[in-house]
Amino acid sequence: MESDNDTDAIGRMVSELGISEPCAVDSNSVFAERFETTGYWPYYYLFDSGHELRRRAAGRSGFSLVERGIERLLAAK
Repeated sequence: MESDNDTDAIGRMVSELGISEPCAVDSNSVFAERFETTGYWPYYYLFDSGHELRRRAAGRSGFSLVERGIERLLAAK
């Protein structure tokens, strides 16, 4: 992908990868600055149904950490 500003290309890639979870593009670093995560990529954020940030993680292992957070949130229901 040439640019993270090409939201059409990002949408196609998300579809091709079969990702059904909500995704966001932070090309202006709004999330990164708000949550003090500048300089890390990729970065994952997990919010609960009340929109509270429950977990965040960076890098290749970040997704597995967030996945465990999802499992905990689902188990708590």
